[in-house]
Amino acid sequence: MGEKLVIAFPGTGFTTKETLFQECFSAFQSKGYQVIQLDFSMIPFKEIETIPEAVEAANRQVISQLKNISLEKYEDIVFLSKSLGTVCAGWLEGQWGCRPRQLYLTPIRETLEYIRTDSRVIALVLGDKDRLMSVEELEAFCVPRGLRMVTFAGVGHSLKDDEDPDRTQSIAEQVAALC
Repeated sequence: MGEKLVIAFPGTGFTTKETLFQECFSAFQSKGYQVIQLDFSMIPFKEIETIPEAVEAANRQVISQLKNISLEKYEDIVFLSKSLGTVCAGWLEGQWGCRPRQLYLTPIRETLEYIRTDSRVIALVLGDKDRLMSVEELEAFCVPRGLRMVTFAGVGHSLKDDEDPDRTQSIAEQVAALC
């Protein structure tokens, strides 16, 4: 049996150290996946004015951090991505010409252009108070394509309930169940 790999793409202010990512890592590791956590901390996102510029900077880091990865040895590859990282994950699927399974956490509008008809999407996850994309907008994209969409009521782009840490933990566990 071949090896299995998860590559985690963080957001601009949402690192792979967050509980949401950690719960997902645990779920994948329990199934024998190796996890690679990309790091965007060296990118000065606060100084970058546009999303295309931020994506370009992040994609340079993706290529740099993954340059020694040999895809051939993996029987299953999953891209686990959050926010700006969802754009990078979609972009990398096209660049590498591979067919990873994609779990998009709080995708942004720019992500949608990278999801092809043959993309293997586990789910797109969104809070119904997300400021970057509405549930209706994501639903209009997902439904005609038969893509699984998971939404959480009362939370925004971070998928956290600032008033209820237990609920935040519960959301993280429900997302990890998709892994």
